[in-house]
Amino acid sequence: MDHLQDLDLHKSRRLNYIHFPISSVKEAPRKDPVHIKIPDFQRLREKIERIRQDGIRNLEVISDFDHTMTPLYYDGAKCPATFGIFASSPLVRSEYKIADDKLFSIYFPIEQDANLPLSEKVAAMEQWWEKALSLIINEGYTKEDIAKIIESTTICLRYGVHDLRSKLKSLGIPLYIISGGLGDVITSLLVEPTSKDDEPDFHIISNYFELNDKGVISSIRRPVIHSMNKVQVLGKSVDSDARRNAIIIGDQKHDFHLADNLGASEVLTFLFANTKALEELSPEELKHYDVLILGDGDFTKINETIQYIYDGIEYPFLS
Repeated sequence: MDHLQDLDLHKSRRLNYIHFPISSVKEAPRKDPVHIKIPDFQRLREKIERIRQDGIRNLEVISDFDHTMTPLYYDGAKCPATFGIFASSPLVRSEYKIADDKLFSIYFPIEQDANLPLSEKVAAMEQWWEKALSLIINEGYTKEDIAKIIESTTICLRYGVHDLRSKLKSLGIPLYIISGGLGDVITSLLVEPTSKDDEPDFHIISNYFELNDKGVISSIRRPVIHSMNKVQVLGKSVDSDARRNAIIIGDQKHDFHLADNLGASEVLTFLFANTKALEELSPEELKHYDVLILGDGDFTKINETIQYIYDGIEYPFLS
C-alpha cells in the first residue's frame, strides 16, 4: 500500500509544529579556510553560469538536515542527529537507550546493505522508524522535557546556516529541508518562536509529533518519512513546475537522488563529505557531485555560490 497517497503536503506542517522552548541554539565555529574538492572545474563553472543566466526566479534549494545543516562534531564531541538527542542525553533513561541501541544493531546493517532488494529495505526502514518513534512516544515527554534534552546535548547548526536562511528569504528563493529526522526539533532549532510565519518559501518536510490534551507527546503525523522514501515524499511536496533549477545539499552519497523527481534542468550538488569514504569517492561516483565540502566544513562556499548566482560579481571557486 502506498501510504504517501494521503500526503497532506508536508511543507505545510511547519505551521503547526510543536516548539520546544530551548534557551539558545548552538552554532559551530566558522572553518577558515573551508577545504573543498571539485571533481570537474569546467563542468562546475558552466553549470553555475547557466543557472545564473536563468535567474534566481528559477532557482530552489533542497537540503538534508542531520549532519548536513548540523556538523558531525561540536566542541570535540559528536553532534547527534535529531533522533540521536535521546541516546546522547544524560537526562534520558538507560532503558530507552538500551532499546534504541538494539534497534540500531538490527536495522542499520540492513540500511547499509547494497545487495538487499529495495522493497526489503523500504519495509525494514518503515519498521525501524515506527519502532524508534514508538520508543520516544512511550517515554511520555512534554515539550519542556524535550527542550531540556536538546539543551543537554551537543546538537547545533553549522556555521552559515542562519546566513543561508536569511539570504534565501531576501532573494525569494524557496528552501525545502527534507529529513527523516524529527521535524519539531529541526524547526525549533531554525525558527524563532516569536516570529510570524512570513516565509511562504521555507518548508521543512519531516516527521512531526502530536500532543494530547495533557500536553504529552502521544503520536506522530502520517506518513512517516524515513531514509528510503525521502525522494518520493519530496517529489510530492515540491511544485516542480515553478522552478527549473535546483541546488541540492546533502551528506550521503545517494543524496543527489533528491533531484530525481523534480524535473530540473540544472542541478548543482554539494556534498558534506563527513567521512573518509566520502572524501575518496570513485570517479564514477564523483560525477554526481559538483562540490565536496571536506573536514566537517561550513556553509560559506554554498552561500557565496548563491550570492554569485544573484549578482555575478565574485565567482567563489578558483582552479
